[in-house]
Amino acid sequence: MNVSAGSIESSDIKIVIEEGHAAMQCMNMVPELTDRQVYEYVVPILKQYGLADLSPQIWFNGANEWVIRSRCEALAYSLNLVNQREGVTG
Repeated sequence: MNVSAGSIESSDIKIVIEEGHAAMQCMNMVPELTDRQVYEYVVPILKQYGLADLSPQIWFNGANEWVIRSRCEALAYSLNLVNQREGVTG
């Protein structure tokens, strides 16, 4: 299962969830923000959508909260469709 949402160019954040990826990775591309600030900004939103435990890879380039939520919603929807297609129950 590999799903992604967003892009660095158009939405300032890209989130990828790949089967077998071992840990969450957050790449901060905004020099004015520390990695910790980005983590504290993005991770609570990922948790609200049940995505934080799936070891997402995140490329952050200044997305606002609305954009992050929109991408998380798209990922959650995509994961639900993939799981239904593969017969996974939760």
